[in-house]
Amino acid sequence: MAAADALREAERLSRQEFAAPQWLVPSADLPRSPTELKLGDIDAARARLLHERFHYLRSYRQGRHLAGFAGDRVAVLLTFSPLDLAPLSMAMPAGVAEPEALVLSRVYATAWAPRNSLSRMLADAVRLLRDSDSAPRILLTYLNPGIGFDGASYKAANWFLFGREHGTRYAYLDESYITDRELTSSYGTSDATTLKGLLGSRVAFSSMPLQPLEVYAFALNGRLRRDIAGSSPRRWMRPWA
Repeated sequence: MAAADALREAERLSRQEFAAPQWLVPSADLPRSPTELKLGDIDAARARLLHERFHYLRSYRQGRHLAGFAGDRVAVLLTFSPLDLAPLSMAMPAGVAEPEALVLSRVYATAWAPRNSLSRMLADAVRLLRDSDSAPRILLTYLNPGIGFDGASYKAANWFLFGREHGTRYAYLDESYITDRELTSSYGTSDATTLKGLLGSRVAFSSMPLQPLEVYAFALNGRLRRDIAGSSPRRWMRPWA
């Protein structure tokens, strides 16, 4: 199921890019290097369209939306959201409070973005956030190795493997993938038994074993960065509430 879903999703995203709005389509003068991209804020309406139509999760997350612009065209999108995941909050390094962390919850790069654009925009985003009035102490992001992500862009931008979240699964509503966050928002729970009772055959869950999700981290001060780099990756189970 996972392989077929991945292929289906790749085909869908390819079709979507052909029907993209003008601000997402490259101009005649394509950028040749990520140094030509300029990082800046993008409004929530455009970020929502990218999340829901082009990101593989197809689910909008609130937060601060930053884009790598080539002129007036968007090549890369980064969304930083508040940390609101209990197991990840409990795994924070000593002395780091939940409000001092941000989660890079959505990442998207167009097919025409220059090579290494993501790692360049991540580095620019770190500098921008470090200089903000409410600078976070740590940035975190989830990565799913089960669908082919290897973390190369994060490693190139000096992010470290922070931990692994075991017990992941895929959920489907009316045969379409849905996040656990959306299930909880719509039905008050992501517990499989409860949802089966509410929705019957409309909801389904993956049954095969899945690789744990990986969490990468970037600390914005040197001491915390050394602590993370020198520690073994943490481990926790994903809850179903």
